[in-house]
Amino acid sequence: MEQANNDQLTAVGQLIRAARERRRVALKAAATAAGISTVTWRRVERGQSTYGPTHEALENWFGLPSGALSKATDGATTVDDFALELEEAVLRSLEGVGPDLARLDLAETADLVVEVVRRIRAGDFGSEGAAAVKALLPVLAKLTD
Repeated sequence: MEQANNDQLTAVGQLIRAARERRRVALKAAATAAGISTVTWRRVERGQSTYGPTHEALENWFGLPSGALSKATDGATTVDDFALELEEAVLRSLEGVGPDLARLDLAETADLVVEVVRRIRAGDFGSEGAAAVKALLPVLAKLTD
């Protein structure tokens, strides 16, 4: 049973690394943006055991549902199911800034703009940073009309 758990951890770690690389974010930038150390992030990618706060930080960074990483590492979710969930989260992150900004009020939009700038500075968007800023410009223009 322990070998199966190690295999599961290794597979999940490989998926985490591939997803981070797909977002074109360096390990150090990803760890910083997620609020964990590079050593801890590297442990995850190597398939070494980590726990609660690390899982929560990675779930938040990737946009995964709460508990998704823990379920995958303890075998409650199959690696294939986790891979699909992670892929969907990565695709959402690559689409841009997320919700339709034109429907948000000024305070919500300002909060979102601050978050986008924070993510760009942290390297969280990778090469998509410029596209995210371009997506915000029309919304900001509407707010100043």
